[in-house]
Amino acid sequence: MGKWTPKLKITHDKAVAHLKLGNAFLQQQQYAEALAEFQKALVLHPKLLSIRLRFGDVYLEQQQYAEAMAEYQEVLRIDPQMAVAHLRLGNAYLEQEQYEEAIAAYQRALRLNPQLSMAQLKLGKAYFEQQHYDEAVAQYRAALRFAPNLALAHVMIGNVHVTQGKHAEAIAEYQAALRLNVKLALAHLNLGDVYVERKQYEEAVAAYRAAVDIDPDMARAHVKLGDVYAEQKRYAEAVAAYQAALRAKPDMARAHVKLGDVYAQQKQYGEAAAAYQAALAVNSKLALAHLKLGDLYFEQRLMVEAMTAFQAAVRRNPKLARAHLRLGEIYREQGQQADAMAEYEAAVLLNPEMAVAHLRLGDLYAAQERFPEARAAYGKALEADPNLVEGQQRLAAMLRVDRTESGEGGSAGRR
Repeated sequence: MGKWTPKLKITHDKAVAHLKLGNAFLQQQQYAEALAEFQKALVLHPKLLSIRLRFGDVYLEQQQYAEAMAEYQEVLRIDPQMAVAHLRLGNAYLEQEQYEEAIAAYQRALRLNPQLSMAQLKLGKAYFEQQHYDEAVAQYRAALRFAPNLALAHVMIGNVHVTQGKHAEAIAEYQAALRLNVKLALAHLNLGDVYVERKQYEEAVAAYRAAVDIDPDMARAHVKLGDVYAEQKRYAEAVAAYQAALRAKPDMARAHVKLGDVYAQQKQYGEAAAAYQAALAVNSKLALAHLKLGDLYFEQRLMVEAMTAFQAAVRRNPKLARAHLRLGEIYREQGQQADAMAEYEAAVLLNPEMAVAHLRLGDLYAAQERFPEARAAYGKALEADPNLVEGQQRLAAMLRVDRTESGEGGSAGRR
């Protein structure tokens, strides 16, 4: 072993300083700056394996999985006994949904360090993703045996209970997590989700507000809070919540769409259109935003713009039944009967419960004097919605015609 000289100590300290600065950049998602600092640290201290681990972490954060795994594997080539490197390699596999490989890596980490609680949590997560819920809970419980104050383990157990529909047990686990760490925003967020499932909206609001008070940049919690307010028709508060989400994460297309929905419900068409267009500026392939924009134009009878939006929606997602229905309505109004029929048929194929599409098909069949098909379509409309008055009227009218025609035939035969 080389002698520890003042010069070596200075070099080591400089490397550690660059490593710490790189860690700070990584935490702020400034990846290029982080890599630059880690590279400086590596030049000063090529044998410090924790630097190579951080290279891998930067790549993993950016979903550059091949590069991340190469760094972790290089560390393991140098030191196969480094448990944390096996853990990081497992994380890379987990992110790519390679669950068997992830499990094997976490198990290697735990053989080297049975008290590595993060490996136990991640192993549980891999089992959870494979729907092996008992094995997942066993790993989370094992983590708690070694680290009884590990609040995140309770959150993970709560997540398993939610998946299994055990809401009371999930609430108990999230509350246990919060007793250990009341500042754990994720526990508040997940607790709010369970309260929503149970329609306990005030409790949900309290949980989500606690989450955003702790972490104002938790966009998901702002969106969930907005959803509850929108459900309660507390529109001003919903708008404020979605806007808070977008301040935290301006490229969150889903928040733009939900903001548009709240404006649309209040018939604030200009604001709604702007919100949907903002979603499309973030993700032009978002079929839902095209659909909602089309609905908005349709409601305002702007049929050219509506058709363009609905066509864009079905190009991006051909399985959107409502877009096909709306296109059928536009074609019907324009007298393009064949195109309308094709769209209505696509709609009922995708959603057999879409009563209005069956009704419109019945009308088109009746106009073409294809009466058996019309009757069948009206019948399907009423199966989907027995209270559909137009369907009842159409079918009753056809039955009256049938009876009249039948009676006339009988009278002619008796004369």
